[in-house]
Amino acid sequence: MITLITSIITVATTISKVLAVAGLAIEGLKAIGHAFVALGKALGIIKPETNVEDLGDRAIQAEAAGIKPENFSSYAEYAKRVEEFKTDPEKSKNIKEEEKLIKGISVTAALAAEKYPEFPMEAFAKYAISNPQYFTAERMSEFGKLIHGTVDSAKNIFNYITGSERSSVKIEEALKDLTKIEKNINPKISDADALKYALSSRK
Repeated sequence: MITLITSIITVATTISKVLAVAGLAIEGLKAIGHAFVALGKALGIIKPETNVEDLGDRAIQAEAAGIKPENFSSYAEYAKRVEEFKTDPEKSKNIKEEEKLIKGISVTAALAAEKYPEFPMEAFAKYAISNPQYFTAERMSEFGKLIHGTVDSAKNIFNYITGSERSSVKIEEALKDLTKIEKNINPKISDADALKYALSSRK
């Protein structure tokens, strides 16, 4: 179990570092934060009322109070304690918005990685951060539903968008699923436009 929690902590640390060096403006970070929380909600690991900044604020203050993931047997147990933690409003004012957003995103990514070990969540998170124009909150929510319901299809899409899939059959399946995502977001969209957005999933 120690090895597992250590690997999940590594995911959180990696995502935090990726975001820290991305050089994103605060609005860009907010957009990514909303996208990851939408993913977390679709996966059932984040409560519907959760706000990414509040989550990050709680995690930062909880850590200062000694509540750290390495002290728990699972990241989910740690996150539950963070969720229950009461923040100090005065301390909240002194924490930069950027720090709250980064922490909230990394906690969500780590939770997702622990719950779905069969999906390459860390790599997916890094790819999503590098392509924020495509990975909006609406699409991340749809991806979450797909990972939660049909993880093999989600993995197939990931292999396609990262260019590692070589099978024409699987590429066709991935494009069908990506097109369906667009239709779920906007039922009135034309097939041609849905496919156009599906193709834009690849950088």
